[in-house]
Amino acid sequence: MTTRTLLYACSPLLLALALSSCGGGAVTPPVVEKPSIGQATLENPAAEGEELVLNIPVTGNPTITISSSLAVGSNSLHSNALSTRKNYVGHVTLIKQRTLDGGDWVVTDSDGGSSFSPAPGSNPKSLRLGFGDFWGDDEVNPDSSSRDFVLTATIPGLPPVIIPVKPRKYKWDASIVKKVISAPVAGGSGSFQLNLTHNGPSSATIGVGQLVVSDPINAPLTLNLASSIAANLPNWDCTTFSTPTMLTCRNLVAIPFPGPITPITVNVLAPASSEGKGYFNCGFIRSYDQNLQNNRSCLEGTIGKPTTDGKLDFAIKKELVKPLIPGGQGAYTLTVANVGTIAAPAPDVWVYDPMPAGLTLNPAPPVIANWDCTSSTPAMLKCKYVGPVPAQITPGNTSSLTFSVDVAKDIQGEVKNCAKVDVDGGGV
Repeated sequence: MTTRTLLYACSPLLLALALSSCGGGAVTPPVVEKPSIGQATLENPAAEGEELVLNIPVTGNPTITISSSLAVGSNSLHSNALSTRKNYVGHVTLIKQRTLDGGDWVVTDSDGGSSFSPAPGSNPKSLRLGFGDFWGDDEVNPDSSSRDFVLTATIPGLPPVIIPVKPRKYKWDASIVKKVISAPVAGGSGSFQLNLTHNGPSSATIGVGQLVVSDPINAPLTLNLASSIAANLPNWDCTTFSTPTMLTCRNLVAIPFPGPITPITVNVLAPASSEGKGYFNCGFIRSYDQNLQNNRSCLEGTIGKPTTDGKLDFAIKKELVKPLIPGGQGAYTLTVANVGTIAAPAPDVWVYDPMPAGLTLNPAPPVIANWDCTSSTPAMLKCKYVGPVPAQITPGNTSSLTFSVDVAKDIQGEVKNCAKVDVDGGGV
């Protein structure tokens, strides 16, 4: 038998040719989507007032710059950028910016508009923008102009896309009349009242948060914010908006029937140097309701001379309303009374009650109606008067504070606990 051994040898060139001829075809490069903006649509076309959600389809992970302008009338003097909090060009507030598939956008604001870029790792297919607070041409002094606006969306290298937006009005109408409760006096305070009316129709309920009312306070007056907030609870949620001197309130309860609405109190302070100076103030309904012509009410006046012939005199009374039991909890009520002839406006009335040995204020600070006790500690009750309407304790009237104390287990004998009322630093 003959044995044959076969040896194969390939040159590198032949091997390479062999390898190159084995399996598969050419590799197809991935398709790269070109950046583009599709046809924008409203997700909720029947929405009223401040519930507008715009859906803008996109491809190619673009960076989109969006600016806005009013459809009719001049632009505001402020930036036309869309901010995550508000848009100064007016009439719109960006309230959300999430895409339908959950990918987030990163927004950067500038005077030329807001730039939206896809967040790292996301591949969004749409940009959703929510808009609210359609107040027209001027955010500080809303007018009765159209709330229609236009968005301009731009991708670098492509023509701009124009998106007209037409907000829908609420089905109801409300009106406002501003009045003076107490005229402002130099070195003191004053109070205004915004009287509101639900004008119907009877089938249209003003939902919670739909009625938005603002009152920008102009110099020389300043807004007494803490007092105004306290005076309007529990019917209104009030804070400042746009500027530190503009009180803005939203209704905390639904208003189902036509008729008077719980009024809003606006408390102000006047500097000592303002005697004889004039003031002009307007209250506004910011909501996009049926009749925009009755959404503004203004008044003017002169800051008065401070009262000098009256007597400022306050008294305080303390009562134990829950017995002090060792290891338990007791309670006191303080009654502050104006026994003088002139009023003391908030926040000039203060109450102090240092806790004696064996007693501890709990909770600290306590929550007490018409009083701001946030300066209190477990060892000291310290509260300033902030309300209600008007925000002052007038002659012959009182205001009470009830608070709880923890009683030490080893407390013995008589407990002496004294409180003091102080008016404008006078140590009354």
